Order: sequence, then C-alpha cells, then structure tokens
Amino acid sequence: MNLLLAGIGASIGAMIRYAITNYGKKHWEWIGKKFSNLPIPTLFINLTGAFILGFVFGIKANVFVYAVVGTGVLGGYTTFSTMNTELVEVYKSKNYDISDRYIWKISPFVQDMRVLTNICNEFLVYKRTLKTTKLKDEEMFSMITFKNLYPKEFAELQAERGIVKDAFQEKEKFVINEKQKLEEQIVPKREILENVHSDILFSLQEIKHAFLGFLSYDNGTYYPLKNLQINNRSQYTYGEILKEDFDLTKLENINQVIIGYDKSNDYYEKSHTVSDITKKMESQGKQYLKRMNDLQFSEKSRKQELILEIQNLEEKIAKIDGYSLKELIDEFGEDFLPEGISKYGILKFLLINGYINEGYVDYINYFHPNSITKDENDYLR
Repeated sequence: MNLLLAGIGASIGAMIRYAITNYGKKHWEWIGKKFSNLPIPTLFINLTGAFILGFVFGIKANVFVYAVVGTGVLGGYTTFSTMNTELVEVYKSKNYDISDRYIWKISPFVQDMRVLTNICNEFLVYKRTLKTTKLKDEEMFSMITFKNLYPKEFAELQAERGIVKDAFQEKEKFVINEKQKLEEQIVPKREILENVHSDILFSLQEIKHAFLGFLSYDNGTYYPLKNLQINNRSQYTYGEILKEDFDLTKLENINQVIIGYDKSNDYYEKSHTVSDITKKMESQGKQYLKRMNDLQFSEKSRKQELILEIQNLEEKIAKIDGYSLKELIDEFGEDFLPEGISKYGILKFLLINGYINEGYVDYINYFHPNSITKDENDYLR
C-alpha cells in the first residue's frame, strides 16, 4: 500500500516540478544571469523541498504521511539526487581540491543520479591515474561533467570543433575587434601629438611678432626693429628672439631698451631708446610675456596629457590581449559568445566561471583511448 502511495505522490511531485521549472525558465532567467547563470528553478525546488521535508521530520509524521509526502511527493518534486553521497564524498576528501562554493554552484545542473555517479566515479579514476599531473581538480571535474552530460559535443571538442571551440574562436574575434577600436582611438591622438608642437610654435611666434611690434612703436613713431639691446647689456636680433629655444626670461625685468633699426658695416648707426619702458612693460608688456609663457606651458601640458591617454589605451590593448574568456566576460559581458550556447546550460556556466578555459586541451588529451587501463574503463561502464 505504501509503495502505491509513494508512486502516486511521486507522480504529483514530478508534475509540480515540471510546472515550476517551465515557469521559472520563462520568468526567472534574469535572476540566474545575476548569479553566474545558475538554474534558479532547480534551486527554488530543492530549497522549498528541503524546507517541507524538514517540516515533515520535525512534526514526526507517521509512516503513511512520510510515504506520501516525504518519499512520494518530495521525491518526485526535488532533485536531491544531484547532491548524493558520491559528490559529497568527493568534496569532503582531503585528497581533492574541490571547494564547497564549487559544489554549491555546480550541483543544480546535474539532475540524474546515474549521471552524477558516473561523473564522480570517472573523476576518482582519472584522479588516481593522473595523480602526478598538475591539473586542477575543479577543472577536471568540470570537463568530466561536460563529457557525461554532452558526450556528442565533447567528442566534437576532441576533434577541435563544436560549440566550445566556437566560444573560444568568438573570443579571439571579439579581442581583435576591441583592439582595433582602441587602435582607432590612438591614431588621431598620435596625429594631434605630432601637430601640437607646430601649432603652439606658430602661435608663439605670432605673439612674439606682436610683442616686438609693441616695443618698436614709441611716441607715435614706428621703428623697424632689427636689433634689441636690453638693460644696456645683451643684444638680440629679431630672428634670435623668434627662435623656438629663445629664453623668455631674458625679456623680464626690463628697465632699458635700445632699438637698432639701421645697420651699416655691422654697426647700428641708427637706434632709439624706448621711453618709459618700465611703465610700458607694466601696462601691456607683461601680458605678452605671460601669454608666451602660458603657451609654452600648455604645449608641455597638452603633450603630457596626450601621451598619458595613448599610454592608457596601449595598456588596455595589452590587457585585453592577455584576457582569459572569463575575464573578458566579466568586463564586457557574454554577448559575444556563440548563438545557441544558452541551451547548453552547464557549459555556459562552466565557461563564464572559468572552469572550462583556454587550457581545456590539457584536460581533453587525457580522455583519448589508452589514457586509462581496460579495467578502469570497464569500471566506468
């Protein structure tokens, strides 16, 4: 009688689970994406099932109630087989580096007890066989899980094709495109950097021309300046002052200016001492000097700014070039992954979390024939 009741209860539980799973796939998918693509319907079912089962135990229900609700309804409703003894033993063993976080994240994807048993047994066999290798346990367990859940796709991967290969090829395409976008941002900045100097120099010379013209115009008369003597000491030609490397500090603290404007036998026969030069420099002369100094400073500042921007972009290119698939997804999202990968729920989860990564070849090579003994192969079957 209890067997019949348990069977009826299991049918009811399975129907409820089926309804919740379908509803969850349509309406709860956005929640799963926020938590590493976890199957939210399965988690909801197992959590609520565990709560109800705990309640049944807590009230010390009789055999009849436990047969219908505990063994029957909840047996069909939940997927506790995904957390059976084999998986827990693999996790608890000190010989295996598998974290509780990994177990918690991967368990909802495996809903068939026989498949999970195969996965755990196969992992134990390969772990014993490959104990001298440096392979990571979680990545090996992930590859074995993928192999058991999607044997056809795994065979494709061994042949260097299929959905996993496509994912890493799409990653390479995405990296190339992103690098190209960054390079396109660098090119105009390099061009600007090359032009900054000539643009600043042209503007600086314009101000110097204006400044020398300002000095040459005195008391209503314009003197065609060819030579400038400052403070009765240093002399500079017009051309020297226009040069790029002319030290502008030489034009500061002027208290006397003599303009030579007619030259004969290397001697300026005609000259003019500018009147009220101190007052003239105070009123407008210092403004010209400030503008010239500001331009020289702005050139250095602008150059430094552009160089820094280019360096940042080049660092981004180098960084993206070295990104793993997981790091790329963390920064840019998963939109570049191949179409159709969502139907392989656990595969997408393993890729996003880096459990299957660029080093997958190191793992699949051990699944070729002769990598384990005949007895071990028979055991797995």
